[in-house]
Amino acid sequence: MASHGNKRHTKRIASPKILPIERKKTLWIMSNRPGPHGQQDSIPLLLLLRDVLKVCISNAEAKKLLHNGQVLIDGRAIRDVGFPVGLMDIVSLKDHGSFIIVINKGGKLSAVKTDQVSQKLCKITGKRIITGGKVQLTLHDGRNLIVPSGKEYSVGDTLKISIPKAEIKEHLKLEKGSKCYVFRGRHAGAIGALVDIHVFSGVTPSNAKILDGDKKEVVTLKDYVFVVDKNFKI
Repeated sequence: MASHGNKRHTKRIASPKILPIERKKTLWIMSNRPGPHGQQDSIPLLLLLRDVLKVCISNAEAKKLLHNGQVLIDGRAIRDVGFPVGLMDIVSLKDHGSFIIVINKGGKLSAVKTDQVSQKLCKITGKRIITGGKVQLTLHDGRNLIVPSGKEYSVGDTLKISIPKAEIKEHLKLEKGSKCYVFRGRHAGAIGALVDIHVFSGVTPSNAKILDGDKKEVVTLKDYVFVVDKNFKI
């Protein structure tokens, strides 16, 4: 039998592992709506407000906050309780301050207080030439930026952009010595300087070696590395 409409809920026990929720509290939780982040990499806005930030205790209270325009995601008022909130998003709440969404050392999504509310970090995940010879850069949060020339940009680099206008303010290259943050895998939450990138032949994904704050070498997939600025911390 065909499915009638999108599923709005999922079982807690089967929810994405990055969600910092109790697995056996109730049977069902809200599912993400389609949006800038994938279902396995984000949290519905309702769960963020209720279970992570604890600024409300019910769906009705969350809807009231959103209806009154008290919740901003990357500088835009959001009114959908199922909106997917993901890595590096800036969440601003009236009377509660602003938070940046990160993945902590336990591999769980968390919200960290921040004073940086006018800019955010975005990883370049795609690059292609479009009509007119211009270059389109695809970012990890679903944005597409058009630049006159893409010679200086590479997949894996990070852009610091203004929000909500998405103007490029700074370009952080993925290169030796750059400060990097591991956002996925067994070393999630590690921060340190990039030592080297090991490129394998064939289809084997590349590895990245990072020297963390304890002078310990961390080896992870290159795709799990996010270049950050010197002020970044979790």
